[in-house]
Amino acid sequence: SWGETLLTPTKIYVKSALAACAAADVHGIAHITGGGLYDNVPRILPDDVSVVFRTDVLPIPPVFKVLVEKGHVDPVEAYRVFNMGVGMVWFVPEKAVDQALEIARGKGFTVGVIGEVVPGHRDVRIH
Repeated sequence: SWGETLLTPTKIYVKSALAACAAADVHGIAHITGGGLYDNVPRILPDDVSVVFRTDVLPIPPVFKVLVEKGHVDPVEAYRVFNMGVGMVWFVPEKAVDQALEIARGKGFTVGVIGEVVPGHRDVRIH
């Protein structure tokens, strides 16, 4: 039900994040809370990079789709205000991706590569 969906507690990421930091080459972690991808991710970026997230692989739960549609929420605003199904973002070099994914899956999380770091000015782009 909608009530159960909206009242489901947030997942606790600390064990998987600590395991990834210990075993993989994690360069940064962003917890996607209020402020969404646009506000949380830039806080950990160096000045000379940006992040491009791909909407074709971002997991958007039905509750967010309905909120955006029924509330007439602009998609950019939705990614700024809501987490849109992304609870945490790990930044790892390409050679460490498989190991990081394996660690997170082993802790029971649904994971995937949803974007990349590119040259830029500490901003987030969602395409």
